[in-house]
Amino acid sequence: MVSHFVDGAVIAPAASPGDGVVFAGRLVDEKGVDTLIAAAGLGGFRVDVAGEGPARPELERLAAESAPGLVRFHGRLAKDDLHELMRRARVAAAPSRWHENQPMAVLEAFACGLPVVTTGLGGLPELVEPGVDGAIVPAGDPAALAAALTALLADPSRAFAMGRAGRAKVERDFAPDVHLARLREVYSGASR
Repeated sequence: MVSHFVDGAVIAPAASPGDGVVFAGRLVDEKGVDTLIAAAGLGGFRVDVAGEGPARPELERLAAESAPGLVRFHGRLAKDDLHELMRRARVAAAPSRWHENQPMAVLEAFACGLPVVTTGLGGLPELVEPGVDGAIVPAGDPAALAAALTALLADPSRAFAMGRAGRAKVERDFAPDVHLARLREVYSGASR
C-alpha cells in the first residue's frame, strides 16, 4: 500500500501542550462534527473547528444550543494557519461516522504533535494506536467522545507524550522519502 505523506520538515510540532480540541475537515454530516459539538457540551471543553461545507449553518446552530460559547468556527484556513491552530490545541478529534481511508487531518495533527481521538471506522484504526498516540471511540457516541477527549485534556503531560508518539510515527511511516520508496516499489513491480 502506498500511504499519503506529510513533510515533517515543513510542519513543526508543538513545543508545549496546548489547550482545547481541534477539528479540521469538511463540514458535512459524515465527518461527525455534530457528535463533537455534543461532546463539547457534555464535557465543557473548547473546540476549534477549521473547515467549510454545507453543514456549517446547522452546526453553528447546534453549537449555540448544545455548547454555547465553547465552539469556534474558523472557516477554511491556509495550511500554515491550520497547522498553527493545531499546535495551539491539546488534542485533535476526527469523529467520523464514515469509513475514512487515510485522512490527511489525522496525519497533519500527528505532524503537529497532537494525539488524535477518532472512531473505529475504515482506515482510522490503522492510523491511531489507542493509548500510544490517541484513542478510538464508537462513531456517533458523544459521551464516549467526551470521555476520551476530557481524559487527554485533563492530563497535558500524557497528551503531549502521545502527540510526540504520533509525530514519531509520521516521521517513520509517512515521510516523503518513505512515500517515494513505496511508489518506486509499485512501479518496479508493474514493469516486470
